[in-house]
Amino acid sequence: MYTGFVPSRSCTVRFQGREGVVHEVTVMAESLFEATARALRAFRDQDWSLEDAYWTGHLEIVAKQPEIKHRGLLKQFNQWLNRTGGSPKEISRR
Repeated sequence: MYTGFVPSRSCTVRFQGREGVVHEVTVMAESLFEATARALRAFRDQDWSLEDAYWTGHLEIVAKQPEIKHRGLLKQFNQWLNRTGGSPKEISRR
């Protein structure tokens, strides 16, 4: 999964829950992991969808301008989030 930083852009994050319902939110982010974190926060604020996000284990992230699709595992996001070290800029973004 690409983890590089890009200029802040609109990102749509979606997943399909156990019952086949697709949940989707649009956030502004500078990286795929930031988009994941912001989306999970939004899903958590809506109690009906956070559990399903973790059940699937996958999110689809569409970065706009130009539109680029990425699929990633939540396991990779959690590893990145819990990682120690890195540059001061990277640490502050996590």
